[in-house]
Amino acid sequence: MMPTDPDHIGMYELLRLIEQANLLGASLSSGGLAVFADVSLETPKLSPPELGCIRVVSWLFVQYFEAGRIGVGFLDGKAAVYDHDSGVTLKRHRQTTQHLRTFFQHNLDSTKPHDRGIQDSCRAWFKEKCGTAVPAGDEHWAACLGGIINEAVNGLHVLVSTLRRIEADESCAQICDDWRLRVSRTLAPYQFDDLISIVAADMGRPEIDPAALRKRHHDQWVRHLGLLNEDADVRLEARKLVEHAILTAIPDILPITGRDLISEFQIAPGPLVGRLLEEARALCSQQRLSREDLLTKLRMQRGQEM
Repeated sequence: MMPTDPDHIGMYELLRLIEQANLLGASLSSGGLAVFADVSLETPKLSPPELGCIRVVSWLFVQYFEAGRIGVGFLDGKAAVYDHDSGVTLKRHRQTTQHLRTFFQHNLDSTKPHDRGIQDSCRAWFKEKCGTAVPAGDEHWAACLGGIINEAVNGLHVLVSTLRRIEADESCAQICDDWRLRVSRTLAPYQFDDLISIVAADMGRPEIDPAALRKRHHDQWVRHLGLLNEDADVRLEARKLVEHAILTAIPDILPITGRDLISEFQIAPGPLVGRLLEEARALCSQQRLSREDLLTKLRMQRGQEM
């Protein structure tokens, strides 16, 4: 049995949707982002239907998990955010494609739970599409071929719809920046500097020079972020690196000196200055204090008035 015209129409629709997704991605990012990279595989031949089904599954796997590994994964997550894919069409279809590709191309051991799970998932999918868990003839395989193409078309419609939601979102620029971060898995120097300023303020360390801190740690931070997988929150991981650097690389220096104590308390240089500095250190270990607040607490501890 030859593949039906709807299958050929479906493949044409898949190619059209992939092109449309790339055009939308480029439009959103001034040409900087593509959902799918170019692939060397030819458009799969659909006949005979069993081989056509295997070819289409392999072709879709390359599109989703190689050429579109980052872009499709990012947009799949956004589809849930916009809540216009209540049936998780794209996510489920990608998982089906992954399982079928493994089923067709790998030797699975049914005694292993993971392999058995893939076999059970694929058998259930076959039963749904062609009425039997073990397709045998052209009629069965034609139904499976049409099923996987139809699911792919529905999934890519969700993907394109997600891109259009992003296009209309007032946070479009920020979303595209997050997408770029998934691709590059690092921050530009100015982005590191902005993040350092925010973190330093949050930690009560406004005296820190963002550029100086970034220059000292930039190479190490880039190497670390480059090891993250594409699902990682790059901004969150970068913030952790900045906080660690501030906590470990920059000593928590007292806002006062021994000279301040000599002047404020009208005391002579000697052991008392050292004891007051120890008291000051103990106070600052409990909370961050400004120079004035620290001197006030020291006065209160020593029962002195301003």
